[in-house]
Amino acid sequence: MTDSQGTDKRRVALIFGWRSDEHDVSIVSARSVDSALDRAEYEVVPMAIDRQGLWADAGTARRVLEASSDRPDNVVHFEGRDRIDPRLLEGSTDVAFPVLHGPFGEDGTIQGLFEMIDLPYVGCDAASSALCMDKIFCKRLLAQEGLSTPAWVELDGTSWSEDRDGIVERSLGLGLPLFVKPARLGSSVGISRVSEEAGLAAAIELALGH
Repeated sequence: MTDSQGTDKRRVALIFGWRSDEHDVSIVSARSVDSALDRAEYEVVPMAIDRQGLWADAGTARRVLEASSDRPDNVVHFEGRDRIDPRLLEGSTDVAFPVLHGPFGEDGTIQGLFEMIDLPYVGCDAASSALCMDKIFCKRLLAQEGLSTPAWVELDGTSWSEDRDGIVERSLGLGLPLFVKPARLGSSVGISRVSEEAGLAAAIELALGH
């Protein structure tokens, strides 16, 4: 596709942000991708989504990338205006590069949108993204197919409130250290390494908060 300067470059829609707990991490990841793409080969079209799920205009998206730092606790906050960036639907990009972490970004949702509008994209397809995003479901699937996966204990808010002691006992039975993580997030947000029994309950509470 010919870019705004009349040269033949692939236009890459770099999509980041979104209304997940990993919003800020997504911005940092997008900065890394943006800096790595060769401008001689690609024209980067940043598309930022705010915490309410609204897509920002092009100028705001670029400003977010350039003004944020490489730390999740020091990124630019912004507000969007559209339910979806119209540039994504009007055929003005050659390929989508989603850098969305967590639900809707890594669970096959946005991948399904790309497939519906016949837009090539970076990453796994909708089906495999959905299968792998949920760690509990994925581990069950692996075990069913006879593939090795570390032993685990699964829980949710209801089971934790009803069987706290039993969950602690079963978890400690796996041996220390333990790694406690949310089932449906995509980065290190909410993950804890537990080396002592005293820290297990707090780690579980943290993961359940996401």
